[in-house]
Amino acid sequence: MHDYFLGPLLGYRAAPAPNGSVLYPIYNLNEARWNAPITPEFYRSISTRAVNEGEATSKTANFIISGDLFELPAGPVGFAGVLEWGQQGVDLQSDPRTLPTRPIDSQTIFNLTSSGRTVGERDRFALGAEFRLPIFDSLSGSIAARYDKYDDITEVDDAVTTMAGLEWRPFDNLLLRASYATSFRAPDMQLVYAQGAGSFSGILDEYACRAGVGVATGLGARTRAACNVVGDPTLYTSQTAIAGNPLLKEEEGETTGLGFVWDITEGMALSVDYYRIKLEDQAIQLSSAFLLQNEANCRIGLRPDGSAFPNAPDSAFCQNIYQLVERQGGTATGTVLRLNQAYINAAVVDTSGIDATWSYTLDTDRWGTFSTELGWSIVMTDKAKQFDTDPLVDGRDDADLDARSRARGSLTWSKGDWSTTIFGTRIGTNGSNAGVDGTNLAGGTYPRRLEPWMQYNLQIGKSFGENTRATFTVINVLNDQYREDNSFTGYPYFQAFIGADPLGRRFNLSVQHSF
Repeated sequence: MHDYFLGPLLGYRAAPAPNGSVLYPIYNLNEARWNAPITPEFYRSISTRAVNEGEATSKTANFIISGDLFELPAGPVGFAGVLEWGQQGVDLQSDPRTLPTRPIDSQTIFNLTSSGRTVGERDRFALGAEFRLPIFDSLSGSIAARYDKYDDITEVDDAVTTMAGLEWRPFDNLLLRASYATSFRAPDMQLVYAQGAGSFSGILDEYACRAGVGVATGLGARTRAACNVVGDPTLYTSQTAIAGNPLLKEEEGETTGLGFVWDITEGMALSVDYYRIKLEDQAIQLSSAFLLQNEANCRIGLRPDGSAFPNAPDSAFCQNIYQLVERQGGTATGTVLRLNQAYINAAVVDTSGIDATWSYTLDTDRWGTFSTELGWSIVMTDKAKQFDTDPLVDGRDDADLDARSRARGSLTWSKGDWSTTIFGTRIGTNGSNAGVDGTNLAGGTYPRRLEPWMQYNLQIGKSFGENTRATFTVINVLNDQYREDNSFTGYPYFQAFIGADPLGRRFNLSVQHSF
């Protein structure tokens, strides 16, 4: 395809000094081919089929025992124990021609990279026990402990996790509860065993921008905002590659919960729970923005705001960053060819929030049964830092954070053989593609957060005798497919995974019959 549209590669031409390490390919274009139709025969000659193969296995065996151990004045002591063994295996093989590290030749598939190969195996052993303790008639507690042992190539070895909880019922219609637990999680298989994945995306070459070198030679040192405009030479496409990291440690966490359940009246109940989840050494992927900004910080010695950068150019931190940013010609002034986004163990992720549910059911002899339920969740804090030396920053209100709140509600009516339910979901404001500074890589100013998004579903059911029931469902009644995001200038031009239903309104009829 390259030969047809570009012609043979005639050689390379170096950029003007002092940026001579940047090489530009030379072609003699046959412009007539660019607007002329191609034949089916020619299309078949330049097309191919990429074949990916994968196999995953999971084996588990467990032995569980439970029952009452003995009696206390307030009731029996409950016990449950578990013994587990498990084995996971994965062997995912992408088409070799799409490997991101494969040299380009006549068999390279144009503009397509793959996740390479992921192959590995992991064994796990676990032993756990839980006790439920009746302390008083109105107060009970529970304690549990679990031991996990992993056998694989990672730094994960073993861990003991614990849990303790209390439930107090001062009145028959009110339950107060509290719990504390520790957690342990090994990194996913892909994060450990992946041999290399690749993709292409737009980047801002911060070093070229802030130092006025490379593609920005002659423009002088500028700010990020000055470079982040359409047509600027520091905005271009680069490849991103990422591979598994066998040195990843386990993720450890602490979870605290406080809440209550209140049966207000007959048929009406309210539950409210506060949670706080603190995770240490969570496996995350270094972003391209993090790598490019810190590469510039290391080479220039200053942060974007002009303050001194604490890591010296020859420090271990900067030497690692240089290796993760591959530039053409192996020099600092060459264009970025590839960003190696490594997996690392983040220092701390600390999140807290509230979950609440209210429900009410009303039975009438004449009009049937009406029931409604409302649920609401909100994130109160979302603190994080990547490295131990970083400050713990609350990013709850950052422009790029996902939805901070979610609400759901349903109204159901049933009488005899008929039932009807209306269900609604509301996802709160969400960060736009513009980012923190209100601009995207195409330039322009846009809202930092998008408006909330709602979806409604309708379901009608009818029973025909004791064994047959038909259900008619309308999903996305108002055909609200997505929320507008004019800053999202690439396909699909809207936030597809947070607050969106691209399929739109659709209908489903099902009939169930029991023999």
